[in-house]
Amino acid sequence: MDMYFTTTNRNALVLNYKGFQYTLKREHKDSNEWRCRTRPCTTSLSLNRDSKSIIREP
Repeated sequence: MDMYFTTTNRNALVLNYKGFQYTLKREHKDSNEWRCRTRPCTTSLSLNRDSKSIIREP
């Protein structure tokens, strides 16, 4: 799985996965939701709270 994290110019966390960039949308008690960074793109994915495994792929 080619998943890694980078930061934006404002130091926000960015998830890079399969050639796409995602920003943190919402944090739940057991998972995090990430939204595609480019505006026309509406995909999202969910990670475990520890950000190591994907719960729901786009």
